[in-house]
Amino acid sequence: MWIGTVSGLNCFDWSEMKSYYQVPDDPNTLPGNYIFFVVEDSLYNVWVGTNNGLAKYDKEKDIFIPITQDKPFYSYVFTPDGIVFGGDGLFYQYTYQTQTVSVLPVKGDTSWKSFHRIIPWKDDNWLISDRGGWVWSYNTVSHLLEKAFFCKETNIASLFVDDRGNIYVAPYMHGVICYSVDGKEKWHLTDRNSDLSSNIVLDIQSKDGELWIATDGGGINILDEDMNISTLLHIPGNVNSLPVNSISCLYKDYDNNMWMGSVRGGVIGVKEAFIRTYKDAALNTTYGLSEKTVISLFEDEEGILWIGTDGGGLNRYDPFNDTFRHYPDTYNESIVFITDYSNEELLLFLYGKEPYLFNKKTGGHRPFVIVSPEITREIYNSLYITYGNRVSENKIYILSNHAYIYDTEKKTFSSFKTDRSYLGGLILLGFTQDKAFLFNKKELFGVNKENDSLSVIFSVSNNETIRAVCRDKNGKFWLGTDNGLRYYDPESDIYKKIETQLFYSVSTLLLDDEDRLWIGAQNMLFSYHIQKDKFTIYGESDGFLPNELPFAYPPTSIAGNIYLGGVYGLVKVSKNISMQEEYPPVFELIDILVNGKSVSPELLGTSKTIKIPSDHSSIAIKVITKEKDMFRKRIFQYRVVGPINSYTESYNPTLNLSTLMPGDYSIQVSCNTKNGDWSSCQELLRITVTPPWYKNTWIIAGMSVLLLGIVFITIRSIIKRKEFELTLQIKEHKQKSNEERIRFLINISHELRTPLTLICAPLKRLLNTSSKIEPEVMTKQLTSVYNQACQMKNLINMVLDVNKVKEDKNILHKKPYLLNDWVKSVCEDFKNEFEAKQITLVYSLDNTIGMISFDKPKCEIVLSNLLMNALKFTFSDTRVTVSTLVIKDVVRITVKDQGIGLNNVDIRKLFTPFYQGNHEQPGSGIGLSYAKALVEIHGGKIGAFNNEDKGASFYFELPVNTEQEETSDMAIQLYDNENCISIPEENVMTQILTENYTVLIVEDKQELRLFLKNELWGFKAVYTAEDGINALDVIRNKRPDIIVSDIMMPGMDGFELCKRIKQNIDTSHIPVILLTARTDSESTQTGYNQGADAYIGKPFELDLLISVIRNQLKNREIIKQKYMNLGYVAELRSSHQNNIDDEFLIKLSKVINENLNNPELNIDFLTDKMAMSRTSLYNKIKALTGIGANDYINRIRIEKAVQLLTDTQLSITEISEEVGFTYQRYFSTAFKQIKGVTPTQFRSDQKNKSTLEDRVPK
Repeated sequence: MWIGTVSGLNCFDWSEMKSYYQVPDDPNTLPGNYIFFVVEDSLYNVWVGTNNGLAKYDKEKDIFIPITQDKPFYSYVFTPDGIVFGGDGLFYQYTYQTQTVSVLPVKGDTSWKSFHRIIPWKDDNWLISDRGGWVWSYNTVSHLLEKAFFCKETNIASLFVDDRGNIYVAPYMHGVICYSVDGKEKWHLTDRNSDLSSNIVLDIQSKDGELWIATDGGGINILDEDMNISTLLHIPGNVNSLPVNSISCLYKDYDNNMWMGSVRGGVIGVKEAFIRTYKDAALNTTYGLSEKTVISLFEDEEGILWIGTDGGGLNRYDPFNDTFRHYPDTYNESIVFITDYSNEELLLFLYGKEPYLFNKKTGGHRPFVIVSPEITREIYNSLYITYGNRVSENKIYILSNHAYIYDTEKKTFSSFKTDRSYLGGLILLGFTQDKAFLFNKKELFGVNKENDSLSVIFSVSNNETIRAVCRDKNGKFWLGTDNGLRYYDPESDIYKKIETQLFYSVSTLLLDDEDRLWIGAQNMLFSYHIQKDKFTIYGESDGFLPNELPFAYPPTSIAGNIYLGGVYGLVKVSKNISMQEEYPPVFELIDILVNGKSVSPELLGTSKTIKIPSDHSSIAIKVITKEKDMFRKRIFQYRVVGPINSYTESYNPTLNLSTLMPGDYSIQVSCNTKNGDWSSCQELLRITVTPPWYKNTWIIAGMSVLLLGIVFITIRSIIKRKEFELTLQIKEHKQKSNEERIRFLINISHELRTPLTLICAPLKRLLNTSSKIEPEVMTKQLTSVYNQACQMKNLINMVLDVNKVKEDKNILHKKPYLLNDWVKSVCEDFKNEFEAKQITLVYSLDNTIGMISFDKPKCEIVLSNLLMNALKFTFSDTRVTVSTLVIKDVVRITVKDQGIGLNNVDIRKLFTPFYQGNHEQPGSGIGLSYAKALVEIHGGKIGAFNNEDKGASFYFELPVNTEQEETSDMAIQLYDNENCISIPEENVMTQILTENYTVLIVEDKQELRLFLKNELWGFKAVYTAEDGINALDVIRNKRPDIIVSDIMMPGMDGFELCKRIKQNIDTSHIPVILLTARTDSESTQTGYNQGADAYIGKPFELDLLISVIRNQLKNREIIKQKYMNLGYVAELRSSHQNNIDDEFLIKLSKVINENLNNPELNIDFLTDKMAMSRTSLYNKIKALTGIGANDYINRIRIEKAVQLLTDTQLSITEISEEVGFTYQRYFSTAFKQIKGVTPTQFRSDQKNKSTLEDRVPK
């Protein structure tokens, strides 16, 4: 907004006011300080006419470019191709196309003429007013200037032409004259013949069909089409009046808002407001209250509002002429409540004084006694405010520290009917024809007006306080509490909060006839439309000033206004207030300042994109909001979206940004709306901050390539050096590893050669002289061979178990044992060796140690290794001490010797694999490392140290734990690593003869394959195959009863062979035993997952293999017996975990049972239904049940016949046909073969059995 004054020019952008003045000797300032006009043309050029010349504003540079100087310019008029400016007897024309200024010719006498106002009239004519002179007519075609024929007045102060061509002329001090389009006078208004407030008219403007007349000293006069005049005047002390009465000019903006320029009161904006706040005024004046704080309101039947003030007495407000009346006799009184007593009198309740009856006409008053003078004094001396409400024609409720009912006809008092002893603090919220409703801080009450009985409707929680209540037409109660707005519906018994962030505590509530809830909260005014669930906020632009509103009076149908009593005055909401939803605000960019320099938004085009260098220091973006209520105070939300995102809330319509990093940014804005929400976000501007030269893409790419090259060369040189160092380390490590492996192989070879010698030599001697050797000698030598083989096996197992422990695949089986007894039992096994070397074994055991849980076999390996170590390195005629000791939460087992000690070893490497010290004693180098691994999986530790005298002590520690911890492995360990002797299971099944069964051996090693074939001589037939592929051919052709297969074979391994066998319906019933050296738990788990029935690790005992084969064959016979039991097949149907054989029998039984009475039911019928060949089906049934297909069908038929014989009265012939036998004789024969009796005899036996059971007493 540009504002011209007599002392310079002002620009207001709704956040700050900037002033411009004439600066001597500065051509880029205003030509003069007396501003006659300021206008913006269609090219957004701003022109300023001054007392000393014409200038155009350069927005980008924030300067003024002089057009002419030393000449005043008073007026302007727009033309189709430009704008014309009027001065002293001349016109200057600015043409849009050429953007040049030229002098417009004028024909006629122009001397002593000042063109103060130029207005387009009809055709090509302008009307021009000459201040102090005449009204002139100028023809834009002929350029002829002449006096207007219709106007004889001179000294014209204002000239105006409305949209209909009517001409309004204001001669100085002579009112206003209106001429028609053709120049005929229509009327002449002055202060003598009309309500015009002043004859000095300074400006005229039209708005919404009404004529606004600005006067000097008479304010604003508004003339409507019916020639009625209303006046806007300044009234001292009246905040709702004009600030001043002298208005020099009027301006109507593009949004139809009216602005006034006053003589000495600045710029005034005019807006129609439907909310007015009346504050205090001088006593006995008619435009305000005697005291601004309103504490009670009452509207009588004539629509007059009676106002009780806090210390200002009683006031009367007439809404029809908008005037107040004070009653000085009541001054200094605080009137807390007003109600009508009669048509002529009001009942007034006062704070700290006795109530009285007030005569509305005379202003006199007389006392009113409540029950008795004593009760009256008790009431007004109490801390409670007294409320009086008329609820019917003859009843007034008086509510204070007690509650009374006053009968105005009988002049009597009574009480409410209730079981409550205390009814203080009640307030009336409303009433109907038969009920009244009261409330206090915690409860809502209902009163039956016929018998005055009081009952509770609803109670709030202890942490909530009721401040105000109203009741809508649907019977809902709306409650304003210290926790917000809520409602209670008695019909549904629902108490619900209306969620909003606008306020938190409510002080007053009022419901109008439009279903709107008026809410006073936190010094603000809101309305809530119940049906639309929509809030509206009212502020200063609506006429509402911040005010605490503790009291409201329900609107009546007389005046229709809404009255709210506040601490800072009376608030009146007009019944004509609009609740229409306003259009959302539109934001417009008005200026951009980069480093303080303006960049006109019009120069950006439609894209609204601006490029800014990276070295900018500041950016200011100014925005204006276009909406109907332009006076509303807004909160703006600014969002900057880009490489740096930011969010700002401010009342300032200017967004100030500091330095932005290079990149693309979107500047977005929104603001708060009248309903408390935020408007939709609108993009104002796009900013591209260009990077500096050194951040140019090509520069960065080149520098990046150079940097990458340097980094690459540096890294490559580092990698080369590291690779060289690593190569040396790997070479050293390989050499060291090779040395350790060679040493290990030498040691292990030494360990193996001795038992091999003790095996080979006796065997050779036995082969050479087997016929001459005595049996006792042969047994002794074979026993020695066996023991040496076991020693070799244990050594190999120990090496393999070390690897198991490293891979965490060794599983503990911990049980509690008496530790000392166990230690002694292990040591006793070495007694002979110690005695042979003349070493004394001594015990030093802690008797306090009881049961300790550990894995016995694994711990025996540990202790045995320590004892063997002591035996190896201890000299003769010394002693070895074995001790136990409790140390906190562990037990320590120590073996102390008197040998060579640990001086020749590296204690740090003592328990690492393959390590041996500098001594002459042979060994494998894995015993102590294996012992360490076994102790650590127990959660313990192992160590060694030199004794003080001589020798060394080796110890290991175990946690003190007495709980049994059984851990089962999927692999079944079928061998003993220590003794190499089979441990048969306790519950081994009864032996089965093998001469009726065939076995298939699948093994790629020919020697082992032939060995097993020869050893399994007791079978009916032993078939062999060298791999899985050949084995499948043997299985298809020979149908073995059981299969023993290796896993690691060429072509097809044992896992795949087992999988194919178990997935084929023809072979799925054949047991498979996997025989392999892969005894780790993962391989064992894989074998069982593929369907293996048993898993035996190599090396194995032949007796063990034969036992497992017999057990598997025995299991198959048991399964055959189960499958023969048709009841077991029925049980399989209800199971959810069946194998392929179970599913086969379930399907077969279902087909047979569904076709029992079908004579065609035979093996040919079943092959079609089961989708199998005749041979495959027969062999499968035979393998699973031990009987043929037809026998299996007959067995099912006979079982069905048994059920029919027992449970029905069908004849034998009918039953025979029912179960599918064509001839009864054949049926009887088959029945007797299976059941041992004929069908007739079976039925007879069943009847006799039932009769006998019935005779037995129960």
